[in-house]
Amino acid sequence: MTNKRDNTVTIKSDEMFKLYDINKVQIPNNYTNSTNIIKKDETITYILEYNVAKKEIYELYFYSGIVENNIRFNITSKDIIYSIE
Repeated sequence: MTNKRDNTVTIKSDEMFKLYDINKVQIPNNYTNSTNIIKKDETITYILEYNVAKKEIYELYFYSGIVENNIRFNITSKDIIYSIE
């Protein structure tokens, strides 16, 4: 993520990133990033991690806080990296 705003941005993963399964059930993010603050013109890599079942499709929404910049990603089961613990 790159902050192109004039001010520092604080990332709130539970508010800004929402993952839903095919039944519209929201799945919480499990990963805690080392930083949630992006300074002006700074770029960071922000990690999201979800425990999901093998369903055919998921939707990930990014809410930027600016209505015009909201994004929806369609994720299929082949896009997901599954790990067994």
